[in-house]
Amino acid sequence: MGIWGPGNFDEDAAAEHVTIQTAPLLAQIASSMGSVSTITPDEYDSVALLANLEMLACLSEGLGGARPVALGLPTPSTVAKWRSSYLARWDETIDEMHPKAGFREARRRIIETTFDRVLRASARENGGGADQNGNARDDGPVTSMEGAPKRKRKR
Repeated sequence: MGIWGPGNFDEDAAAEHVTIQTAPLLAQIASSMGSVSTITPDEYDSVALLANLEMLACLSEGLGGARPVALGLPTPSTVAKWRSSYLARWDETIDEMHPKAGFREARRRIIETTFDRVLRASARENGGGADQNGNARDDGPVTSMEGAPKRKRKR
């Protein structure tokens, strides 16, 4: 196990703990994105998916300081595909829910922003990039521990 700094997440065990916590969130997202029926706006899995994306975005933005903490996020191209598929399904089905005036547009903007935050987090974690339109590219993996000095833990 390596320790490379004084922070709460500056060691292998803490980094592993984070990915253990985020794995169920990511599994639910991937599972929901595997079926068009589960990403319909009024489905529980669709609501949970967006809540999980928000939690991942908050974790990515809030943990690690100068050295980002790896959450186990998929590549930017995967997140961009999720975004595209989800928004397409949203646009196809939201009017069937008879939303109040202005809800459709306001909610869509929040969904776009949530996906974009996770897309940026994925790009930071995986070494890929994304432009302002959400188009992603993969430049190869980069982990939060890359280049960190390794020391044995003192007991």
